[in-house]
Amino acid sequence: MTLLASSKARRARRRRTSQLAPDQNVVALSLEFEDGLRVPEVEAAVAAIEARVRAAHPEVTALFVKPETPNAFAEAHGRLFGAPLDEAR
Repeated sequence: MTLLASSKARRARRRRTSQLAPDQNVVALSLEFEDGLRVPEVEAAVAAIEARVRAAHPEVTALFVKPETPNAFAEAHGRLFGAPLDEAR
């Protein structure tokens, strides 16, 4: 079972990690959630994902989750890398 299974997240768009010490990691996730969710539903999904990540990986001391639509992700990719995102690759 993946850490996103049974959550309202469709997919992880971007993952960033930083190891601060052997037992301390920071993780940042950009996640695409199901359309039509209300804020309380997104908050509950994020809380469930955080709990699963921390249970499976106690070395994760900080976890940041950014809900992001496919269009917002593509725009951010273009700003960061100077080229449009080609998801067909």
